[in-house]
Amino acid sequence: MISSYETAANLFAENELCRQFIETSPDAIVIIAPDGEILAHNTKARKLFGYQDKPILPQNVLETYRDPADREKLLASLLKYGFVQEFETELLTQTGEYITASVNVSISELDGRKVHIATVRDISARKAAEEDLKKSESKFASLFEAASDAILLLNKTGQLVGANQAAVKLFGYSKKEFLELSFGSLSPSVQPAGGVSAELFAESLSEVLEGAKKQLLWQSQAKDGSLLDCNIALNMVEVSHEVLIMCVVSDLSEQQRIQARMKLDEIRFEALSALSRMNESSLNSIFDYALEAAVSITESEIGYIYFLNKDETVLTLHAWSRSVMPQCSVAEIPDGYKVEDTGLWGDAIRLRRATIINDYAGCPHKSGTPEGHVPVRKHMNVPLINEGRIVLLAGVGNKRTDYTDDDVRQLTLLMEGMWNVVCRKRADDALRSAYYSMEQKVLDRTEKLSSALADLKKINSDIKRESIQRREAEKQLQASAGRLSLATRAGGIGVWEWDVAGGILIWDDRMKQIYQYDPDEFDGSYEAWTNQIYPDDRKKVEYTLSETIASGGHFDFEFRIIWPDGEIRNIKTSALAIYDADGNVQSVIGINLDVTDRRRLEERLRRFKRIISVTPDLVSLINADYEYVMVNDAYVKSFGKPREYFVGHNLGELIGHEAFEACSRQKIDAAFAGETQVMEAWFDFPEVGQRFLSVTYQRVDSEDGDEKFVAIAGRDVTAMKVAEEDRQHIFEVSLDMLCVADYEGRFVELNPAWENTLGWSEEELKCQHWIDLIHADDKAKSIKIMADLLSGAVIRNFENRYLCKDGSWRWISWSMHADPDQEKITAVARDVTMQKRLMDDLKRLASTDPLTGANNRRCFFDRAKEELDRFKRYGGSLCIMMLDIDYFKRINDTYGHDVGDIVLKELVRCAHEALRTSDVFGRIGGEEFAALLVHGDARSALQVAERVRRSLSELEVHTSGKVIKFTVSIGLTWISRDTPSIELAMKHADRCLYKAKESGRNKVVSNC
Repeated sequence: MISSYETAANLFAENELCRQFIETSPDAIVIIAPDGEILAHNTKARKLFGYQDKPILPQNVLETYRDPADREKLLASLLKYGFVQEFETELLTQTGEYITASVNVSISELDGRKVHIATVRDISARKAAEEDLKKSESKFASLFEAASDAILLLNKTGQLVGANQAAVKLFGYSKKEFLELSFGSLSPSVQPAGGVSAELFAESLSEVLEGAKKQLLWQSQAKDGSLLDCNIALNMVEVSHEVLIMCVVSDLSEQQRIQARMKLDEIRFEALSALSRMNESSLNSIFDYALEAAVSITESEIGYIYFLNKDETVLTLHAWSRSVMPQCSVAEIPDGYKVEDTGLWGDAIRLRRATIINDYAGCPHKSGTPEGHVPVRKHMNVPLINEGRIVLLAGVGNKRTDYTDDDVRQLTLLMEGMWNVVCRKRADDALRSAYYSMEQKVLDRTEKLSSALADLKKINSDIKRESIQRREAEKQLQASAGRLSLATRAGGIGVWEWDVAGGILIWDDRMKQIYQYDPDEFDGSYEAWTNQIYPDDRKKVEYTLSETIASGGHFDFEFRIIWPDGEIRNIKTSALAIYDADGNVQSVIGINLDVTDRRRLEERLRRFKRIISVTPDLVSLINADYEYVMVNDAYVKSFGKPREYFVGHNLGELIGHEAFEACSRQKIDAAFAGETQVMEAWFDFPEVGQRFLSVTYQRVDSEDGDEKFVAIAGRDVTAMKVAEEDRQHIFEVSLDMLCVADYEGRFVELNPAWENTLGWSEEELKCQHWIDLIHADDKAKSIKIMADLLSGAVIRNFENRYLCKDGSWRWISWSMHADPDQEKITAVARDVTMQKRLMDDLKRLASTDPLTGANNRRCFFDRAKEELDRFKRYGGSLCIMMLDIDYFKRINDTYGHDVGDIVLKELVRCAHEALRTSDVFGRIGGEEFAALLVHGDARSALQVAERVRRSLSELEVHTSGKVIKFTVSIGLTWISRDTPSIELAMKHADRCLYKAKESGRNKVVSNC
C-alpha cells in the first residue's frame, strides 16, 4: 500500500511543472494531511523552519505551533469557508526560536484524498517595525503635549487639525474649538509691520510646502481679543502618513517684560552705586538723593518720604520730591500725621505691605486732598520694614502708565539699599563715638594703674621668684605632655570595613593586634567583634551603629573591649556609612585606635594639674573646726597681716560671722562632703586694694586618711575680668558678626549681629554644624581653609556664601584665628553681599556697552591686545574690521534717537549672528563698531566681512509700524607680526573704512 507521503512525492517527481512552481515560490509551501501529517514541502519551507541540513520537516505540523489552540482556530475557519487567508500565529523553528508567520490555507485533492495546501510567510520583521512605529507615534504625541511652547498642527490649507496644551493656555481656545479654526482666525487682519496677515501667511505656507523652513515675527490674537507679539516657526512634518504643517508659537511678551525690568535694574543699580559712595554725606542728602531716584526709576512725577516713630503711630515728613513744590500751593504743609488719621495713603502701614491705586479719582474710599495739593491721578507707596518694625514710608505718584508689581519691587529694593547705607553710616558714627569713649576710659585706667605701680613694685621680687617656680613647673608639665604626645603618635590605627548585606567584617593586621586576635583565628563575623565589646557598652555601640546607617553620615565615639586575658581597653572609633544610588546602605568603613594608655595618662595629668592649680596665688588650709591650719606667703602679703594672725583662728571670727554663715560655711561644708566649690567675687585687700578673685574650695585628706581639710585657693583675675567686660561690651555692640567656635565646627558663642544679619537665633546656630550652612559650591574651599587654619595659618578676608533663615544666601567675609591650647576658633565675619553685588555689576558695566550689550571700547581694546600678544607668541592669523552705519544721522533725524538706538541694538544682534564665535566684536563709539577676526587667512576674513555687510543690508528693523533698512561700510586690514600695536592696526582699518565711504558706501574695502 502506498502512503500519502509517497503519493505526494511521486506527484512532484512526475509533474515537472508542479515541482518548479513549488520550488520557485517566494513563500514556504507545505502540503498537509487533515490529521496534520506533513506530506510535502519546498526548499523555502526547510529554510524558514531552520531545516536546511535535513531533507524533511517534522512529521506533524502540530509540532510547530506555539499555541495548539491556533491550529484549532485555523481548521475551524477552513471548514467553514474552505480557505484561510493571512492567519497570524507563532511557529517553532529547528533552533528553538519562535517566528511570527502569516499562513494562507486552501483545501485540494490528491489521488481522491483531501489535503491542505499552506503557504507560510515570516512577518516577524514587519510586526517589529509596526510596533516601533506605534512607539514612535506615541513618543511624538507625548513630546507634542509636553512642549512648553504652543504648537499648532495645520493641514495644507491652513486649517487647524491639532493643538497642544500650551496652545490652549496661550490662546484661550479649547482643543475642540481649535479644530473649527484656521490660522487666519488667530491673527489680526493686518500685521504691525505692514501687510495683510492672510496674504503673508499664505505666502509662507506655500514656501514651507515646497520644503523651506520659515521663522517669522508675528502678531497673534487670543480668544479674548488681546494681541500677542510672537515668534512663529513653520516646518513640514509627516504624522501617520499625512503631510502636516507644524507651527511653533513662542510668546515674546515675557521676554519684552524681562528687558524692561533689566533696564529698570540698571537705573536702580546706578542709584545704589551712587548711594554707596555717599558715606561722607549727611543723612538728609542720602534721603533726598534716594527720593529723586525713586521718582525717576518708577517714571513718576511726584514722590515723598515719611518716617515713623517706634510704635508706628505717627508719620513725620522728611521731604517731597523737587518736582512737587512748584506745583503745590497748600498754605501750610503739616510736618506730621497720626497714622489713624491718614486716608488711603496710610493703608500701606495698616496692611504692612505695598499698595497701588491706578484710578485715584474713581476710588470710593479716598479722603481727598487739601486745597492747593498737587492733583493725584495714580499712587503707590511701600513701607520699609527693618527688624520687624516699619521705619519709613516711601511713595510715588502720577505715573503715565499703571503701576505694577515691578514698580513695587524697584522702589522696595531702592529703599532697602538706601536704608543699608544709612544703617552702615549710623553704625560707623556709633563705632567712632564708642572708640573715642573707650580711648578715654583707657587713659583713665592707665592713670589708675600708674598710681598702683608703686605698690606693685614692693612685691615684684616675690612675684618674680614665684614666676620662676611656675615656669619650671610648666616646663615639667610640657615635658610630660610631650612624652604623652610621642606615646600617642606611636600608637597604630586599625582599619575595618563591614559588608552590611553579607554580614562580613574585614580587618587589617593592626585591628587584629588591637583586639588580640591571632591573624588566622578571626572569622570575619559580626558576632566575633560584638562578643569582645564590654557588656555595658555593647547596646550603646550597636545603637549608634544602627542610627548612623538609618540617618546617614558618620559617628565618632569611644567604647571598651575585653582582651582574652580579661584586661579592659579603651577604643576610639570613627566610621562612615556608604550608600548606593538608591539610598541603600552598602557598607560601613571605619578606624579603631587603642586609646587606653592615653586615657590613663590623661587621668594622671589631671591629678597633677589640680595640684599645680592651687599653688600660685592665695592658698589657705581649713580644718573641720573652720580654723586656719596654713596660709601661704601670697595670702599673708595680700592681707598685710602676720601668719600668726590667721593660723589657729576661726575663719568666722576674722571675716565676720554674718559673712561666714552667708557664703563661706556652705561652700566649706560642701567641700568636706567631697564637692569641689568655686566662686568669683570682688574683695578689698589692705595692701593691693579691690581685686576680683576666683576662689576654689577643695577637700584634702591627710596621708593616713584620719583627718580632713579644705584647701581654699584664690586667684587674682582682676585684669581678666576687666578685659572680659570690655570685650563683652564690644562683642555685644559690634555690627560685625563675632563668634567663638570649637575645633569640631560648632558655635560656642555668638554676638547679636548674627541674628540681625542671617535671621538665625543664637540657639539655632549652636545646634547646627558650620559646614551645613555653607553654599554647596563653596564647601570644598571652606573645608580647605579650615584645615589651613587648624594647621596654624591666620585667615583674613576669606569669602563664602552663608544660608539665611529665610532661604536666601549672603556673602560673608571671614577673618579667623585658631587657639590650639583651648581648641577654640575666634572669627570676625562681615556681610559683604551688597559689595559683591556692586562689584559684579560694576565689572559688567565696565566691560559692556549699556545700550547695545556689545563689548565697550575699553573691553574691546583689552581683548584685542590679548589676542595680539597671543598671535605674536604662538602664530596664526589676525585681521581687524572697522564698521560704520551709512547715513545714520538721517535715521536719527527722521525717526528720532530712540529709533536710532533700536537700529544700533539690531545691528549688534545681526553682527553677532554673522560673526564666528571666536571673533571679538565691540562698539567703539556712536555708530562705529569694530571686530577682531581670529584664525583664518585673508580670503576667509574678507568672506566674513562680506557676510556681515550683506546680512546688515538685508536686515529690516520694525518699529512703530515702520520698516527701516540701512547699509554699512567696512574697512578690513591684515595684522602682521611686525604690527606694533592694535591702535596702529585700527588706523589702517579706519583708512579702508573711509575709502569705502568715499567710493559709494555699502561695501568692504581691504588692504589684506
